Amino acid sequence: KQLLLSGKKSHLALMNQYAHFKKMEHLVIITATYGQGEAPASAEKFIQLVKKNPQKQAFDFSVVGFGSTAYPNFCQFAYETHEALKEVNNSTALQEVFTVNDQSFESFNNWCSVWSEKMGLPIHLEKPKLVTTSKPASTFKVIHKAELPEDDTFLLSLKNLNGSKPVSGDLLSVVPAKGERERLYSIGKVNTDTLLISIRRHEKGLCSNYLHQLEHNEKLTATVVNNRNFHFPKYSKKTVFIATGTGIGPFLGMIQENIKRKEIHLYWGARTKDAFNLYKDYIETALQEGKLTDFKTAYSRQQSEKIYVQHLIQRDKELFLEVLKKKGCIMICGSIAMQKEVLQELQQLSSKYLGKDLSYYQNRRQIKMDCY
Repeated sequence: KQLLLSGKKSHLALMNQYAHFKKMEHLVIITATYGQGEAPASAEKFIQLVKKNPQKQAFDFSVVGFGSTAYPNFCQFAYETHEALKEVNNSTALQEVFTVNDQSFESFNNWCSVWSEKMGLPIHLEKPKLVTTSKPASTFKVIHKAELPEDDTFLLSLKNLNGSKPVSGDLLSVVPAKGERERLYSIGKVNTDTLLISIRRHEKGLCSNYLHQLEHNEKLTATVVNNRNFHFPKYSKKTVFIATGTGIGPFLGMIQENIKRKEIHLYWGARTKDAFNLYKDYIETALQEGKLTDFKTAYSRQQSEKIYVQHLIQRDKELFLEVLKKKGCIMICGSIAMQKEVLQELQQLSSKYLGKDLSYYQNRRQIKMDCY
């Protein structure tokens, strides 16, 4: 908007849409970093596209990285993007990579001031008002905490004391301290008024440590955020859940709610078998009651050969192909690194055996994802 107000033409696109831009004089890249330094899903092809699409005219570029210093590989993909653009003929870096921690408006505004001065443009950004969700905050009471200290994970059972009516797969927005930004946790709803959230505790994690110190019967104020694209599919006769670590949380609720005993296959990955102890009672009860058809595990550090959930897809390819062919659903929850590997396996199966790109099934909502 500010560029247009200054009388400049501006084109906005995803990084995966990078192409030949005949009239481009200045390129601004704004990107996050996921997982262990990977590109976001909307930028996975960017570095290849930069090499494939050399611009004929000279242009300046600037890269702004968004991230959190609480995680390793802070803004790594922004630095990789900067290096890829530096190698391009006709390109000039207007400045070094600028990084923004924890969505800080002040920091982003600093970048904008420096950039607009170099461009000779009068750009003034207004601080955005905090977006409040339409749903009011609810009060929850801690009724149980199960912990696995050696794995830095714990399960919180929360009793819903008022208002909100979440569905498994929705998100719980928790603000750990005044002025801090929200953290989102996937919800598993195990009965009408009890929610489960599965949490990995980070050494310097403000929110995970705040939740960890909550005592039995202590109250928590949080907001339920509708995440309808990750609800259990009503019309799927056969569903596959794929999760790693704490990503199992929403699936525990979906399985508990499977009173019609639809066919559900759960694939779960962790480092060692000990990690399963946190979820054991829920899984064993569900198998006995027929709410869960089967449960397959992949432990990466239990044996000399590392096994991850994506390896099980190739082994059980007949099941996955049947689910895709017969309008079933595959739901993925956990790390973005795992999501990437799983999607690659599914893409290969889809292309080789079904003659279709995986996007065909994604567009039909047969693949649902909630990864972080």
